[in-house]
Amino acid sequence: MRVEEAYGSWSRSRLTREGTGRLLDVSERTCLRYVDRYDDFGLDGLTAKRLEQASHRRAPVDEVMTLNARS
Repeated sequence: MRVEEAYGSWSRSRLTREGTGRLLDVSERTCLRYVDRYDDFGLDGLTAKRLEQASHRRAPVDEVMTLNARS
């Protein structure tokens, strides 16, 4: 909800981009990125996509199970 309120204040010109960034505790540039993603995709655009993906460094399950069986 905080992002929507900040976006609303920014879009009604009550806050500058810098002020909106301070309110969200992010840099002015990050604030601009948030605004662009919010304009394009709504709140769904602000979810962290990296959390949905497995790490490319993650060990295969069978390797982990082998290591667990040894201990």
